[in-house]
Amino acid sequence: MTIHLNFIRLLKQFTSIDEKFIDIFFKKFKIGNELEYDINEKDVVKYLKITNRTLRERLNNNYSKNILYIENVDFIKRKEKNSSKISYYLNY
Repeated sequence: MTIHLNFIRLLKQFTSIDEKFIDIFFKKFKIGNELEYDINEKDVVKYLKITNRTLRERLNNNYSKNILYIENVDFIKRKEKNSSKISYYLNY
């Protein structure tokens, strides 16, 4: 636990990563447990100021020759209830 807290302190002190993001990330991220896909694509596109299409193309590796994102690891596709609409959900 001490190593974990020291790592968080180092991230906050020596990186430009938003401290609020660091706190949320480490609160949600638990090594050894199942991945939680609770970030809706709508929130990501709003935060990044990009289109939904652009986000989906990035996640599907359309802009890269390398595989940068992996379905069921980095994101999942979930069918919305009572609809044919598919939404993407990301993990931390």
